[in-house]
Amino acid sequence: MANNNYKWEFENIGGSSRVKIRNGEDIARLAELDPKMWTVLSCPVTGLEIDDKSLAYMDCDSDGKIRVNDVIATAQWITAALKNSDLLLEGNVLSQIHPTVSGLLSRLEKKDFLELRPDPSDRRCKRIFLLPKGYACLNTMHQTILSNENRLVADFTEEEKSLFFDLLSRAITNMGGSPCHPHSKPKEEPNQ
Repeated sequence: MANNNYKWEFENIGGSSRVKIRNGEDIARLAELDPKMWTVLSCPVTGLEIDDKSLAYMDCDSDGKIRVNDVIATAQWITAALKNSDLLLEGNVLSQIHPTVSGLLSRLEKKDFLELRPDPSDRRCKRIFLLPKGYACLNTMHQTILSNENRLVADFTEEEKSLFFDLLSRAITNMGGSPCHPHSKPKEEPNQ
């Protein structure tokens, strides 16, 4: 949906007015750009100067074409994932991020904490499954968190504990986080 409050900057290229992407905020706000201002409405995922694998990741419905909604979804995802979305304009941000996450998952898989399996419904994704060693680690972390929470509120009354957790949850939400319920238990290991 277009938002007329954001100040887009335009430039003339080849006789057409086009939006000038100046910074990460422009990328994050692509959903607000009037649809009439999009120069190209779709392109194939192969045969372009951009790597086919990168384009396949952007093709949300796997129909072989990148459309406006695919670009918007990718822009929103990547700008939400980055602290400084201006890095996108430096050109090498993806090479810095992807190996870090992939490397972490690969190392955890090699140490038998998890298993990566292809997603049967989306060829671009892998599903992450915790293995028994991963569940044991999760349970240890859970017990450590519970122990620390109990020490933190050791001399609180039940009413004070409830108020404290409510205020803490609101503070986390205000900062854009998602608070977990105090004393919630991790999910049990499923039969695989």
